[in-house]
Amino acid sequence: MTRKKILNRYLKAVTDVAIQGDAREESFYSCLETLLQQFAASSGRSQVHVTTLPKKTEAGNPDFRVWNGQDQITGYIEAKKPIHLRCPLCGYLSREVHTISQDRFPSNPLHHRLCALQNLG
Repeated sequence: MTRKKILNRYLKAVTDVAIQGDAREESFYSCLETLLQQFAASSGRSQVHVTTLPKKTEAGNPDFRVWNGQDQITGYIEAKKPIHLRCPLCGYLSREVHTISQDRFPSNPLHHRLCALQNLG
């Protein structure tokens, strides 16, 4: 599967959860876990393991811990709930979900690419 397709599936999954209207931050965890695992597999790292809500560490309480598939922790992820805002690029409110923490959209090339990818259908 191409990375573009993986990202489109992730954005659709996040949007589907958000549209229900009753989701908490944790409701989106499975979407992110799937994204991480699919990206790892697409880059030849199918042995990578993602732990959702691992036990407390010396670094705090991460939402995810990523392992190299053997014995080494490669990273931690702190997830945030996506928010609905009106995007100046795409103009949508009801179906667009953007994972930014500001209260307005940044003029940011990454946001524009994510928004454009989501609108490909």
